[in-house]
Amino acid sequence: MKKINLTLAASIVAEMNEHFDSHDFIRKLNETSPDIYIRYIVRHCKNGGSINTADGEIALFLSRNKRKLHIDKDNPEIKLSTNILGNISRNAAWIKQDTQKNSIDNYSLT
Repeated sequence: MKKINLTLAASIVAEMNEHFDSHDFIRKLNETSPDIYIRYIVRHCKNGGSINTADGEIALFLSRNKRKLHIDKDNPEIKLSTNILGNISRNAAWIKQDTQKNSIDNYSLT
């Protein structure tokens, strides 16, 4: 199954506003790679899940790869927003990290 990888996720994050949430990311994934998003939905529905569990797996991918994607949890970490079905639900809020600042902070003189 084609899955979200870091290259695809990073390209989507690059298009996001500074502050975004998992629903925003999922909508953009659906716009840019609908075949991948549909595969997640079909797999979850075949296994007794739903579109919500598919979205949860994608959100978990963001959380597990936040450092590599240069994002972090925003404040507040959880927000209500409209999901891809038009329903309001809780999801993770993200903020892009300043990659230039991070590279300077991570540099050490030895």
